[in-house]
This record gives sequence, C-alpha cells and structure tokens, in this order.
Amino acid sequence: EMRRVVKLYHRLLFPQFGEDYFSNALDRLDEKWTEYKTFCEKHAKKPNDPLDARHFIQYFYDWARDLINAYHELRSELLQLMAACCINDANEHPRHLLLGLAMREEHNGLASPLRHEFAQPPIYNGNAARLETSRLYLRRWLLLVKGFLLPIHDDPKTNPVCCCDEGEDYPTLPDYEQLKITPGRSYFHPFSRQSVPFYYLVTLGTQSVHRFWDYRRSKTLTENQHLCYHANDTEESYSHLQHVIRPLRFTLDPYDFYRVEGHIGKAGKTEEIKDAILKIVRKYNLDFDVLEMEAKDTIESYPSAGVSKKVKFNTFVAKIQGAEHLAGVPKGGTFILVTEGGKVIGDFSVPYRCCKSEVQIVKPCSMTVSVKSVDPNFPNGPGTVRFILATSNPVGDKFKVSYDGRPLLPQSEFLYINGGTEFEITIPLGEVKHSIVVTDMMSDLCKAEIEFNWPDHL
Repeated sequence: EMRRVVKLYHRLLFPQFGEDYFSNALDRLDEKWTEYKTFCEKHAKKPNDPLDARHFIQYFYDWARDLINAYHELRSELLQLMAACCINDANEHPRHLLLGLAMREEHNGLASPLRHEFAQPPIYNGNAARLETSRLYLRRWLLLVKGFLLPIHDDPKTNPVCCCDEGEDYPTLPDYEQLKITPGRSYFHPFSRQSVPFYYLVTLGTQSVHRFWDYRRSKTLTENQHLCYHANDTEESYSHLQHVIRPLRFTLDPYDFYRVEGHIGKAGKTEEIKDAILKIVRKYNLDFDVLEMEAKDTIESYPSAGVSKKVKFNTFVAKIQGAEHLAGVPKGGTFILVTEGGKVIGDFSVPYRCCKSEVQIVKPCSMTVSVKSVDPNFPNGPGTVRFILATSNPVGDKFKVSYDGRPLLPQSEFLYINGGTEFEITIPLGEVKHSIVVTDMMSDLCKAEIEFNWPDHL
C-alpha cells in the first residue's frame, strides 16, 4: 500500500526526488526484519547467552502498528487534499465545466456529482496546510522505518536494526538502562498526538523523527515538547524543558495512557522490577495496578464446540481476559509483567484492575554520607574533601548539598548514581567543625548530615 502511495503522490509531494529514493527507503523494512531474525537465530544456539533478542519481538509488533497508524494518518490527509482539489474530475475532463442540477432529492446534501463547485485558492480553503501536512507525514513514515532502533547490542555496527545510509556515520546509541513511565495518549488518538516510543532514535539532529511527528508542533517550532523516553538532563537531549524531562511532576489531565519502557530483557529478580514500577506509581499517584505473571500461567487451553476434542485452542486465563500488548497501560488499568527464567520477556495490559489490590509497603529512604578522600596537598592551604553519598529508596532523582547552612557553590544539586554519588567541597584549614547536609530534592525527611574538621579526618 505504501509503495502505491509513493507511486501516486511522490511527484506532487516531493518532485525533487525520484521514485527510487522512496523505494530504497521502503526496502529497509525487509532489511531490518531479516537482520533481526538472523541475529536471533545466531544467539539462540548459544546456551545462557544474555543477548536474547527474542524478548524484543513485541517492539516489532509495536513498530508495525506505528507504521500502519502513520500510513492511515497520511492517507487521510491525502484524501482530503485530493477531494478539495477535485484532482480526479480535473484529470478526466480538463476542458469541461459541469453545470448540471445543483441538488436532487436522492443526493446526500454534499457536493453535487453533476456540478463543479467553486474552487477557492489554497490559502483560503486549508489546502496549503494539507499539502504541508502530507509532505511532513510522508517524510515521517520513512523516518519511522529508518529510525527504528532497539537496545539489542551496545555496538551500533553489530546492532541488527541499526542501519545507516552509505557514507553516514553510525549513530551514538542512547542509554536504555533506566526504567521510565511516560504519560501519553492511547491508540484511539491520532498517531501524531501520541508520545514518541523509546525504540525511535530521538536526537538533536535535523532528521530526528520527533521533528516530523506532528504537523502542529513542527509548524510552531515546538518539537521539543514531545514527550519521549529519551528526554534527559544531558546536553545531548532533544529537550531541556522540565515538563518534558519529568512529565509525571506536572498535571496528567490531558493524558489517558502511560508508556512503560526500559524493563524488557532485564535480568535479576523480577520482583525488583515490579517494585521499581510500583514505586513510581506510588510516588506520582498514578492510577494503574501492576501484576507479575509467569509466561506459562498467562494462557490456558480449551476445546471448541463442534470440533474434535483433540483440537484445543489457547486463550488468556480468565483474570486477564482481553489482555493486549500496548507498550503501556491505560489509566485505571493493570500493567502485566510477563516473566520467564528470571527475566521480563514481555508485557500486556487490560483496561481494568484485574486483581484485588494489596497495600504496597514502600521501604523508607535512607542516606549515608562519608569522606572518601582528602586533598594530599594539606597543610599547604585550603584542602579539597571528596565525599560519597550512599542511598537506598530515594524519593526523587536528585539531591541537594548545603555547607554550613548555605547551598554548596558553584553546584548544589546532583543526580543520584547507582553505587554512590561523589561530590567535592573546598574546606579551609583550622579546627572549626563544618556541617555538610545532604537532602533529597523531593522530601526533606530523607537527608543525611556529617560534621568535618581537618584534625579529625586526617
């Protein structure tokens, strides 16, 4: 279908490009799927191989659904454009003007089939915007194919779905280690109004998919307000707006869906992954439940009426009847983690709370700050002391440091880092005790304090 659209409309939308340009881009669909299957077959032969890419098959399902939805949104814009331009009539009768009856009883009250309507200039009837939208969404569809990327392998040259054009450099792969919940809109909404999934490479580049995601955003130069997994505090982030980087801290009224990403393929205790999701749910007062199920416990067999008793069909067990993979969960629903062999291998969701809610005991936050090292140049002048903060169950994702009751300069806020976060303070000589207080940015109850003077810590 997409090849037919390209053949019919590429001259109208992009006359500067030949049809081969679009055909080559469409060939990437087969290339990425073939490379992915080859990669899976290769690593499936190795026992206990951590690179089990089969767990990411659900994201190919999501990708296919994205391409279908994006195609229908493009097709809708093209149909409106063609209908408003009367392209078919003009091509069939280029030198004729129909002046038949304006309306008959059997007509539906819309345009008369026997009379040409007055055609307004595009600036008045919205066709200029429709043409721009169609061009943008055709480019978006091609970028959805090219930009599809999965955390299957850290090396972009070895990653089976990380392709680049001849002469291009391989992209830098983003960090996929963090578990994130991103608010968005469900699949009932137009594709352009949904949040950007994490399997698209979103960067500061001019050809990043988020720049073509929504005509309204692109037209008003507000592409940096799209919500996406890849928004972060680094300089390479496509957006530095706080309501984009930490959307759960702001109102969630416009959204009816939560994307849950970063949990597939994670090894270790699956209960810890469930607890990590529940912690975010409790912290931001999100309205959905989380259920963990072994893959073998999600389905059951049943005989079908009128068929041999030996023939059985599979369906979901009754308590999750109607489950579907959506890469997230609607508001008021249940997010189902599917596990196997100590790994999260998939997820489903149902639009209702399927099980009796249990009171989740949230472990309290704890902090410990200690001296890691002291400037070896002491006692020649003021010394630099390096502290390390160990924490468990922090409330926020940042902490602040005060020194003798004042914010630490030039930087007082730091991100938590697994394994301990380090920071430095230059402390003058003398036997005066100095107070260093570390406090979680989201809770004043979560803090630690240490007193320091030179004689005690040498």
